[in-house]
Amino acid sequence: MSVQFHAQLLAESLQEAGDLFVRRCQYLNPPLSGLSQVLEVDTRLDAHLDLLFYGGAGALKLAKQTEADAGSLYAAARTMIRLGQWEAWQSLADVVASAEDDPDRLQAGDPDVMMAMAAAAAHEPWTGALDGIEAALAAGGDDTLLPSLAHAAGYHRWDLVPALTAGLTVGVKAPAVWLWALGQIDEARARATVLPFLESPDADVARAAASALCRTEDDQVAHWLAAQARNQLWAPVVLAFLGGPGAAQSLALHIETGDAYAICAAGLLGDGALVPVLLRALENPDLAPNAAQALHLVSGCAPMEAEPPTATEGDDAEDDPAPPPTEWRLAQSQTEWTQALSGAGLQFSPAVRYRLGAPASPLQSILALRSPQLRQDLRALVIDELYVRFGLGVHLRADQHAARQLRVLFKLEQFLPQMASPTPPGAFSFQGRRGVG
Repeated sequence: MSVQFHAQLLAESLQEAGDLFVRRCQYLNPPLSGLSQVLEVDTRLDAHLDLLFYGGAGALKLAKQTEADAGSLYAAARTMIRLGQWEAWQSLADVVASAEDDPDRLQAGDPDVMMAMAAAAAHEPWTGALDGIEAALAAGGDDTLLPSLAHAAGYHRWDLVPALTAGLTVGVKAPAVWLWALGQIDEARARATVLPFLESPDADVARAAASALCRTEDDQVAHWLAAQARNQLWAPVVLAFLGGPGAAQSLALHIETGDAYAICAAGLLGDGALVPVLLRALENPDLAPNAAQALHLVSGCAPMEAEPPTATEGDDAEDDPAPPPTEWRLAQSQTEWTQALSGAGLQFSPAVRYRLGAPASPLQSILALRSPQLRQDLRALVIDELYVRFGLGVHLRADQHAARQLRVLFKLEQFLPQMASPTPPGAFSFQGRRGVG
């Protein structure tokens, strides 16, 4: 009886851990009740994962039999990695490679299966030696585990630049992940390998290369990137991180072509001259979600509206008389935003960057990272901005355990008054000094 009860307890923990992982992903996009909402989920998730980690062979057996949905795969992968079961993790990765994401789950905000595997690798502490990971990365190829390992290397900033550059030279799946990792670890040592990828016809790859290069500390490299950024796929990345007062006009041209990433870049640049462009972008349903995020990041305004029901919710309405709880989001109406901006009485001065309605500064970026309306992908860009614009290198990730995020943000805010040369508010700066754009 006790064996059966133990197995049932582990099975319930595996299921619950998977469900909680999916919920935390949804709460981060965006955390409408703030990071405290995510912290509550993280605490419960930790408890279930701890039970699995101590479950030994019984937990491993269940993990090997897991379903191929994102939550279950995350919980199973975390268990296998913690128990040192590399071969089992490899087998699980092979299952993921052949799995298809459920479109209804994705529409509801669930993570995709590959993202779940990468998150599992990133969220594990990896206290042991990295020799096996280093060898696997250096070999490159199409091993299904490699993107997750490359993501973990960048996430933890492991000193594996030679292995990552070797693998990237050989050829790998998802090169954008490898480029991101190299930028996070050491842009200078990876520069020669990363530069050619600016010419990639794949927008994700070209942007990842540009993002990695923007993390340079070399003024000459930064000047070169800013001078080259025109109509390339990667140009909005550089204009957002390194652009000066003239970058707004170039970004506006990218937005007019329907480039959704350029809208996020406009929010990160923070030039008030782009507000009318962002308001016009709200008229395009494909661009409106990013435009609302960008406007919030620049202005701090947050007009809200009810989230329309998904197609699945509409189909079930006749069978279930109880209406689903109302979900809220930043308004995607031009009228709502025009009224919100007018009501806030904001006056955007030329040649000034803005963050949440005030001249951009490290403190305003920290406040943005605490915003309950900002999506995870925008928060990740703001974290990189702390380094590129202000020279503040902190080990902070937009999907880290909420307790660590809150702790790092608190300590960073306490440190700001001690900065020897605080960046002038609103300046188009680079590494805490005069800008290059």
